[in-house]
Amino acid sequence: ITSSPNVKEIQNKIADALNKKLKKETEKERAGELCQRIREKKNVLIILDDIWSELDLTEVGIPFGDEHSGYKLVMTSRDLNVLIKMGTQIEFDLRALQEEDSWNLFQKMAGDVVKEINIKPIAENVAKCCAGLPLLIVTVPKGLRKKDATAWKDALIQLESFDHKELQNKVHPSLELSYNFLENEELKSLFLFIGSFGINEIDTEELFSYCWGLGFYGHLRTLTKARNRYYKLINDLRASSLLLEDPECIRMHDVVCDVAKSIASRFLPTYVVPRYRIIKDWPKVD
Repeated sequence: ITSSPNVKEIQNKIADALNKKLKKETEKERAGELCQRIREKKNVLIILDDIWSELDLTEVGIPFGDEHSGYKLVMTSRDLNVLIKMGTQIEFDLRALQEEDSWNLFQKMAGDVVKEINIKPIAENVAKCCAGLPLLIVTVPKGLRKKDATAWKDALIQLESFDHKELQNKVHPSLELSYNFLENEELKSLFLFIGSFGINEIDTEELFSYCWGLGFYGHLRTLTKARNRYYKLINDLRASSLLLEDPECIRMHDVVCDVAKSIASRFLPTYVVPRYRIIKDWPKVD
């Protein structure tokens, strides 16, 4: 759902899963079509993920309460009050991973480097600093998997210095650490550029057009070489878990996007594209 829900897009995704083509134009008419289709089904599970504010189910076309007993609705949100306002009947608190589960996932993401005698004890402490949060347990070790013991020690010092009282204090500094460990300035620049859009997703080729037009790959003489370089960098960001896996578009987790915008804002009002061009009077990030 995200912080900026698009009702028509939500309607389309549910309708597609139900093999239904919505023919009406207005959201209200489409909601009626969708609601009727859901009522025709005997067993349906609808999951609305990442709800930031109260969502009008009637506006979307999802029957609720006594309107339909043949389906289940699961909703996730960071704010319990949002779910209560939407009339949820049962609430579950999804807590952080247990220490053993955290370490198992951390090892999988970091690779064999954590088995080295001089790194393993440091890695165990770095894993504990991730506080059982899956987003951190995935991104932090991927940024360190090819690093030596010195880099692991430095990461541990930085993580231990953070205030872990609030989620943002846990997540943002750790994700920034993953950004700092990106291999080159080209990767960092592309990451910040994607985050500065402040949107949930963008077409892969459309983003390449922007990058090409702004001179990101001005040192490459052909469009084909530039496109190959661009896709290589995109895959590197996905491998670092700073972009979500999606073959059809570029998608960034909203928390990661917040971090990217925060870092990018430090470079304003002048944004530097490494080695190729300086763009002055860059518009401020919201």
